[in-house]
Amino acid sequence: MPKSHRDHLLYDAPDNVAAVNAMLIGTATVHDPEYAAALENEPSDEEPVTCVYSVHDVAWEWLDLEEIDFAYEDAKQEHLAECVECREESDCVCAKWEEINDHFECGPGGRAYADAPWVLGDDGKWDAPGCTIMLIENETTVQLVKSPETWRRGWCSPCYPGQCDADAEGDVLCFRLPNEYLRGDE
Repeated sequence: MPKSHRDHLLYDAPDNVAAVNAMLIGTATVHDPEYAAALENEPSDEEPVTCVYSVHDVAWEWLDLEEIDFAYEDAKQEHLAECVECREESDCVCAKWEEINDHFECGPGGRAYADAPWVLGDDGKWDAPGCTIMLIENETTVQLVKSPETWRRGWCSPCYPGQCDADAEGDVLCFRLPNEYLRGDE
């Protein structure tokens, strides 16, 4: 059975890299306990973990998924809660919303995709109930957080604690993007 992500960063890396990783883990333990805890998770043969791909590995033209920009949708919900004018309409129509909307159209932001509609839960979090595939797009990576397919890969860099790297050989069970959504020879 593979060891925790933390152990991999400390014991499977060259000495100079392991020393830097040790400093990062020490700092994270003090300043971001949730991050540190994610590194401690030991992999399971029953629960796959998230797998991280390069954004260039995904055949975006073949994805037929529901898209959401969490930051945009959260800003819209916050605006609707505060703006009487927009609450009374079926859509945001005021000048303040136009300013917010222009910012998001021009600005970068992570997006998420799923094969089911996104809904805002009572807890204020977005979810796609019943989906079989869900991924989060960042500037250079895609985190596959749910998929009908799994495979075994190696741990990712410390940037993605408790997650696997699609390009790293290893024994950790993680989600796999189906071949029809990949470019190249996956």
